[in-house]
Amino acid sequence: MSPSSFDVPPLRHDNAYRRIFGDPHMMAELIRGFASPEITEGWDLTTLEKVDTQWTTLGRAQRRSDLLWRIRRGSGGWVFVYVLLELQSTQDANMVVRVNSYVALCLQSLLNAPEASPTDPLPFILPIVLYSGTRRWRAGTSLRARQREFSKTMRRYSPSLEFLLIDENVLEPERLSGLANACAVFFRMKRLEDPLALVTLVDELDRLLPEERHTGLRLALVDWLYDDYLPSHRLNIGDESKRTASLSEVKIMLAEGTPDWFAHERNKGRLEGRDEGRIEGRLEGEARVLKRQLARRFGPSLPAWVDQRLQGADEVELERLADAVLNAGSLEAVFAEQR
Repeated sequence: MSPSSFDVPPLRHDNAYRRIFGDPHMMAELIRGFASPEITEGWDLTTLEKVDTQWTTLGRAQRRSDLLWRIRRGSGGWVFVYVLLELQSTQDANMVVRVNSYVALCLQSLLNAPEASPTDPLPFILPIVLYSGTRRWRAGTSLRARQREFSKTMRRYSPSLEFLLIDENVLEPERLSGLANACAVFFRMKRLEDPLALVTLVDELDRLLPEERHTGLRLALVDWLYDDYLPSHRLNIGDESKRTASLSEVKIMLAEGTPDWFAHERNKGRLEGRDEGRIEGRLEGEARVLKRQLARRFGPSLPAWVDQRLQGADEVELERLADAVLNAGSLEAVFAEQR
């Protein structure tokens, strides 16, 4: 049995997120805080139930997505809303294709279920991509944005899947601070500019997640702090043999941590933030120049997919496109290799 080309081995980061958002309370906090109320109207988030994501395709290949939940909607019977959560830490221009394949496999598995009736309506599926990379997501969220422009008649027969993107890079700090929401606190921890605030945020999590009701989630967050967050900031808050499973004790250990580390991290964060901003600004400038060259060479009315490609391009891709525009005979030929 050969693995699908879409499926890759999970990273440690993905495993940590899978544990954290595999908890029904944290998933409910994500939906409650970051999905539009117009979408979630009538959802009973207390009925969140995790669904198996091990699927078999028609070719008998095994496929698995990150997390899949179902939620009871309304009180008139078992009408489920399926929320497909795909965790992503890197840019992927083909993410919308992956998500589309997962949605199709999910629907197929529901149709094959013993309790399924051919007269029952298909459930609604909300695909969510939670992106935690270091740069803003530029790869698009719509399947049609990855296609050429077609006539209105042809578009009727083209898939139009779009996923809900939650990009941690664009979440407004003021909004996150105003939410009494464990998921919002988690996102704030990821984006700290002042490491001294980490103690305060761990304290917030400790209060928002009472131990008697959220033992598993608290343990997942503590493990993430020890295994992912603290090592990435080169902070050692104690001998591994004294590792604690308590958020309250982690808070105390952080408060007693080395002040020198906090000062170092604050200075390093300022420098890295400036460097990241300069890199992103330069790429945006190069993309604008390249777009002007394309408009001058092939006409001012460039199709929408050109913007999509330029926004998702890294430095190497922009250089290749800039070379290609000099000799290519058509707009499509410029992007042929990339496409």
